[in-house]
Amino acid sequence: MNAGILDAVNLGWKLAFAGPSGPCNDLLASYGAERRPVARQVLALTHLVFFAEASANPLSAYLRGTLLPLAAPVLPALVRQRRLMAQVVRLLSQGWVHYRSSPLSVTGTPPGDGPRPGDRLPDQEVTHDLGKLRLHELTARPGVHVLLQRDALPVDRLRLGALVSVHRISSWPGRGLLAVRPDGHVGYRCGDADPEQLRAWLRLLRPR
Repeated sequence: MNAGILDAVNLGWKLAFAGPSGPCNDLLASYGAERRPVARQVLALTHLVFFAEASANPLSAYLRGTLLPLAAPVLPALVRQRRLMAQVVRLLSQGWVHYRSSPLSVTGTPPGDGPRPGDRLPDQEVTHDLGKLRLHELTARPGVHVLLQRDALPVDRLRLGALVSVHRISSWPGRGLLAVRPDGHVGYRCGDADPEQLRAWLRLLRPR
């Protein structure tokens, strides 16, 4: 289910950006480049879980029938470990997924700091013109979100297109920016708010 939801999100925004007025083959092809490796990893995990739960293999049967009952008394204590359970939730919800090798993940010059292009944007409380709010709340509106660091030069939003929102994060020191894709993954990072480099990355999403 989680894989299917993320597949739909990944493909959905690319179809919306491609639109009806012309082909965007590279943009649409990135769907397979990004999601096929994830599908292989999810399938491998599914096979592993099935092997542990239902396989007639002697090793699997020994683990289920002998070792697991011996470990049963400590399971309630393990379930109460928040960090451990957080990692389990992260695994099942696919919080580990990244698209660092995608053609849509670009690092500008200079590279800057922060999440790597292709990584999911981590949530945190930030200071914005609207006050303090969560980063995921700020980027919840559909489209691309350009996050300027505190001392970055202004960026003309009108020249970036109607699907782009620009925000200045005054609690982030520096002169660079991050551009966040509609699916919440960082697509572009640069240590200097260079509008030409930013527009070049946006053309990967809307080449027309």
